[in-house]
Order: sequence, then structure tokens, then C-alpha cells
Amino acid sequence: MKLKEKVLKQRNIGVWMGAFKDVLVMSFVWISIINFIMVGAIAYSTTIRPSFPDSLAWISPGVFIGFMAVVFALIMFVEWKWIYPSYYAFRNKQEYAHQNLLRDHLDKQDREIKELHKKIDELLDALQKGEQ
Repeated sequence: MKLKEKVLKQRNIGVWMGAFKDVLVMSFVWISIINFIMVGAIAYSTTIRPSFPDSLAWISPGVFIGFMAVVFALIMFVEWKWIYPSYYAFRNKQEYAHQNLLRDHLDKQDREIKELHKKIDELLDALQKGEQ
């Protein structure tokens, strides 16, 4: 086995680590939203607002929050339009490759269907031979 294959080969260590990481990452979404709001408020009051020239005095905290919401919406749009399809294509590939119960079930059904087709073909051949 090549060194590259040894190093890059994935190992299945069970579901515990994946479950922990999944819950952790899903929790960070909410923490990130809170963090985004707090950092935006601090940046506005300590850096952005004091550096505005008088001509930009109309940018109130509400306008700034609106701007942040638009940026957030654009990020969500990019996520939905391009990143989600790629992400789920990758996850589906990984789930198919690593002890997927549905895959095992479908493989079993596929074998059974092939056996049934073989039996049907044998019966049809026997019937055709009997008619001749």
C-alpha cells in the first residue's frame, strides 16, 4: 500500500465523535449570531461612528444594523445558492461510503431483485421450451 493511501485512508471510529462535533457546530451557529451582533455594535460605537465625516452623520445605529442585515442576507443567499449543493453532495458521498444503513439495505434489495430476475428468466426459458 502506498504511503499516500495509508495516510489519506479514512477510518470509521463510530458515531460518537461525529455526533459530538455535529451538536457542537450546530450550537456555534447561535453563538456566532450573538457574537456578530455584539462585535457589530462595538465596532459601530468605538471605531466606525467616531471616524465618520460630518457628511455621513445620517448613518444611525439603525441604518448600520440594516446594513449588517443586508450583508448577512447576502451571505445566506450565497450559502443557499452555491455552498449547500456542494456541501450536501459531499456529505452524501461520505455517507454512502461509510457504513450507511440505507446503502446496506438497498444493496441487499438489489441482490434480491437480481435473484428474482434470474428466476423469472429461468421460468420463462422453461415455459418457452415447454411450448416448443
